[in-house]
Amino acid sequence: MGLVNASLGPTLPGLAAQTGSSLGALGVLISARSLGYLAALHPAGLGFDRRPGHAWLGVALLCIAGGMALTPGLPSVWALLPIMLGVGAGEAVLDLAGNTLLAWAHGARAAAYLNALHFFYGVGALLAPLVVAASLTLGGGIAGAYWTLAALLLPVALGVLATRPPAAPARRAAAGAAADARADGLLVLLLAALLLLAVGAEVSLGGWWASYALRVGLTDAAGAAVLTSLYWSGFAAGRLVGVALSTRWLPRRVLVLHLGIALLAVGAAAAWPWLAWAAAPVAGWGIGPLFATAVAFAGRRIPLSGRVTSRLFMGGALGGMTLPWLAGLLLARAGALALMLWIAALLALALVVVWRVVSQDGRRRPPLHA
Repeated sequence: MGLVNASLGPTLPGLAAQTGSSLGALGVLISARSLGYLAALHPAGLGFDRRPGHAWLGVALLCIAGGMALTPGLPSVWALLPIMLGVGAGEAVLDLAGNTLLAWAHGARAAAYLNALHFFYGVGALLAPLVVAASLTLGGGIAGAYWTLAALLLPVALGVLATRPPAAPARRAAAGAAADARADGLLVLLLAALLLLAVGAEVSLGGWWASYALRVGLTDAAGAAVLTSLYWSGFAAGRLVGVALSTRWLPRRVLVLHLGIALLAVGAAAAWPWLAWAAAPVAGWGIGPLFATAVAFAGRRIPLSGRVTSRLFMGGALGGMTLPWLAGLLLARAGALALMLWIAALLALALVVVWRVVSQDGRRRPPLHA
């Protein structure tokens, strides 16, 4: 998924030439992928509760591979739109399947596996531009890049389809489920809000570090790009460390620690812009494990059916789409300090949500896992 998701950006100039369009006009492709992702989450969640999860995962990989293989041959933006909708839908299935099936397979120990899953997403995202660059250097153009990526998906799809999937955990007794229905709904809403805030902060920092540095006069354009790389390097390192940390600590402790570190780093950059060189990787390290740990945290409070997980991921997807946009508006209209205060507020609210989930669940009943 990292390879697929990060391949669009480096190939946009080639797609613009292929379709005779401007780069600005191709922005609709990014929106189409996001729309496909959101549209597929709920039906995919229902599907996981009815059919073996690896069947959905394998078919999604094959569909994405087909879409990637067809992309270089399409002559217009309008022809690319349904392909990008389909790729986005396939990414939703991959995202939902990876997290849900690991939670089913490993239960209370899922946090470490989830952090490993998300770390390797980052590895794929780092490798995707290198695959594109290698194809362009060797003369294969963007067609060679897309065909290479499609070919890399095929053995993974076949391997998944040949592997027995984990079974969904046993449902709670009917009486207990009926009694807890209202409380569960509130917990799902709170946990979806946690993912919304975590993803919103993650994408906002990743997208706006460079602009922040330029706005405060910290560095030039090349230095601003380096600052963004420092953030993503810290982000990947945080996910890697999160694998080990999650084997020793409960998810709520990991969440509080990393949210607190990220909040302090963002606050330091807001107060003293020259600290941004140190704050960027530290903030990335703090934010890196949040998504996977939040999913593991949710799995300890409520049963993670496919339908419930799709609702949680919808919160994350909405956060990634809307909150960075609002951050950009604040930067443009109120300045660099307002941007950092906005992101700090998101992290502080996430801490409040963690406290609220623990207190709500503690009043209702013991967590699902000790």
